Amino acid sequence: MEQWQRDDMARREQLSREVALRLRRRKRGGQIGQPQIPLADLTTDLYRWSQKTFPTATAVLAHLPFARVPFIFSVFLLVQALVIRRWVLVFAYGWDHWVNKTGTVGAVGGMGFISIFLCNLSFHLAHP
Repeated sequence: MEQWQRDDMARREQLSREVALRLRRRKRGGQIGQPQIPLADLTTDLYRWSQKTFPTATAVLAHLPFARVPFIFSVFLLVQALVIRRWVLVFAYGWDHWVNKTGTVGAVGGMGFISIFLCNLSFHLAHP
């Protein structure tokens, strides 16, 4: 193992020890005489530790579109409601008949038509 690898590993271990120490202090923060560490500082330390320990995963997580989570959650709820009320089975039954009659080209064309129609409908409902 080369020197720079050992130095990097030693830095990571030191940082891990510091984060663990802060976490222990945070747990004991309710005791009298113990200084409390603000949650923002603890989060910052944890983020820096993850940047050094898992640089690729931290970079990917930092670029995820967390602002879209409410939309994705609402779409999940909508689809789950359609599944519970058995509408998905109705749509699948109709789509199966359409694909059997028209083949692959009809399936692609039909899905394109339906998606364009529904997108235009939703746009015009949102922007009267």
